Order: sequence, then structure tokens, then C-alpha cells
Amino acid sequence: MIIRMLGTVVGVFFVIGSILMLATSAASVASGVSILFLGLIFVVYGVVGKKGLGKIFPSLVRSKHDR
Repeated sequence: MIIRMLGTVVGVFFVIGSILMLATSAASVASGVSILFLGLIFVVYGVVGKKGLGKIFPSLVRSKHDR
């Protein structure tokens, strides 16, 4: 549970940071969008957990059969 809360906090930080970086032209558009995407992944994991993340991004979550 702690990991999910930290994931949400880090994701929100990434999303806000990427928006601010794009607004101030401190970074290129490609890096801003990639940081935004990474932040959204963290937020999705923090809010819906591993099962929800697996429904949205199946390649990011390993199943029991992959071991």
C-alpha cells in the first residue's frame, strides 16, 4: 500500500513537473511528453494498482506464467 501511495505522489510530481517544463520551455517537447507519460503510468499504478495497470498496459505487468 505504501508503494502505491508513493507511486501516486511521484506520478503527480512528474505530471506537474513536465507541464511546468513545457510551459517554460526548459525542456524539449519530446522529453516533456515522455516525462508526462511516465508520470501518468505512476499515477495509474498508484490509483488502480497492479491489476488495473495490467488492463491498461498489459506489457508492463508480469503474470504468474511468465516466471
